Amino acid sequence: MKCKSFLLTLAHCFRFLCTNRRGQACCKRRPQASADAPFTDEKVILLLKKLKKIYNAVSVILLVLAVALVILLAGVRLVGLQPYTVLSGSMQPKYPVGSLIYVAQADPADLRVGDAVTFRSGGNVVTHEIVEVIEGTSPSERRFVTQGLTNNISDGQITISDIIGKPVFCIPYLGYVSAYVQNPSGMIGIACIAVVLLILSLIFDSLNLDKRRSKDLPNPSVLSDGSNDPVEPSEDNIEIKSQEEKQ
Repeated sequence: MKCKSFLLTLAHCFRFLCTNRRGQACCKRRPQASADAPFTDEKVILLLKKLKKIYNAVSVILLVLAVALVILLAGVRLVGLQPYTVLSGSMQPKYPVGSLIYVAQADPADLRVGDAVTFRSGGNVVTHEIVEVIEGTSPSERRFVTQGLTNNISDGQITISDIIGKPVFCIPYLGYVSAYVQNPSGMIGIACIAVVLLILSLIFDSLNLDKRRSKDLPNPSVLSDGSNDPVEPSEDNIEIKSQEEKQ
């Protein structure tokens, strides 16, 4: 029964949208509907107004999320931070899989054993912990031995030129979002959401729901219980009034 009522509501809304042109009022005063008629144009207007409120709330939430993502994924680069997605579990639980770490430049002379460091290794970007520091004859010849927290063997030695920086903080699960929005499927999904929101915005704007006046709604007397209905004069009242006029 609920499914049938929902389908009837959608059908009525579709008819309402099709008959509404350039903001003209579709809710004309019609004869009183029977008690069995569940839907009227004024009910559709109220329903569409509720849907518009939901749409506005969702739009604000999506806008806030979009701005936050732009700041977290791109805006941080303006302050010298480089975001990287954690793809393996070699540094768990410190840096879980799917988290996003933010790497800042670091002075190699300040790096110590136990520090996490992000570096290039064989064409990949790796973040592991320093387990040994090998001093050279000069600061530029300093080398580091790194190893993942869950790995049994070290990565070998890395040089200062391999080091990108030092992670400063990490946001769990944000790496999944970063990887998704950078893939073609994610870009298509974001574009589809933007198109749907734009279409809904144009539909709601064309309906001019916020400009509906009370004259577009049904006559309150039609919906009253009869206590305020106008009383028609009876024949006796007419006769008494005519006799008074003669006198």
